[in-house]
Amino acid sequence: MKEIFLSLRRNPYQNLASVLVLFLSSFFIVSFVFVLMFFTALLKKVETLPQVTIYFKPDTPTETIAKLKEDIANNFQVSEINFITQSQALEIYKQIFEGQESFTSLVTENMLPPSLEIKTDNPDNLYQIAEFAKTKPGVDEVDFQKNIVDTLISFTTTLKKFTLISAILIFVTTLIILISIITFKVSTKKDQIETLKLLGASDLFVIKPLLIENILISILSSILSFSVFIGIILYIKPFLNNYFATLKTLELTIYNYTISIWPINTTSSLTILSLGLVFTILSSTLATFISAKKYIK
Repeated sequence: MKEIFLSLRRNPYQNLASVLVLFLSSFFIVSFVFVLMFFTALLKKVETLPQVTIYFKPDTPTETIAKLKEDIANNFQVSEINFITQSQALEIYKQIFEGQESFTSLVTENMLPPSLEIKTDNPDNLYQIAEFAKTKPGVDEVDFQKNIVDTLISFTTTLKKFTLISAILIFVTTLIILISIITFKVSTKKDQIETLKLLGASDLFVIKPLLIENILISILSSILSFSVFIGIILYIKPFLNNYFATLKTLELTIYNYTISIWPINTTSSLTILSLGLVFTILSSTLATFISAKKYIK
């Protein structure tokens, strides 16, 4: 280990360049992936919300609402249809704006309309249900969410492609720069490497100190990029909380592993840090073996 730390001190500029390259690449990779996971979780959240909401006039008889509910259930393929009374609507409103007295104190039960919330497994039914409900007595408004869902799906799909392409470009660029830096560092140890090879040292033994050195640089870079990322998230958190006031949590399940995307907790923070570590260590390890290959033959 003493030799490794001496090597770090002998090549300060090359090591600083490696830290900066890995810091920037890790930061961008983590940021892109986080944004992708955020909007993917948002899409999952939106898909669980009612796809068609039928709002009735406050004085609409309960029998009229029940009749429309039955007609929709009998004529269309719906997975779920719920009747929300005015009192239930008020409770939902209070939950959404919990802790915001300026909103909740001014709203009463009579100000909120009763409604039917409808979900369907077949998106083609959404437009037909909306058009069917608009002509029925007592119906005041029909909220149709298909356009929002379709837009979010399109955006998330494009974002996935952009993130994949960006990740590949960042990885390749990082690898090329690291190979150039590490090759220079290896060339300064050419005589030492040749001596070790003449003494019968294995390739792994020869490359091990350089590998450990670059892994330490990778870990430092990941921690720095993670710290900056978390700092930015904490800075913009109040704005996001206001913008997404109706969303208490955003979770994403990947292979039975559930991650809290928003708000960020310990598990999601460790996941983000691990992602940065994997990227930087993989990049530096691969670059080290490629750079040292011609010197350890």
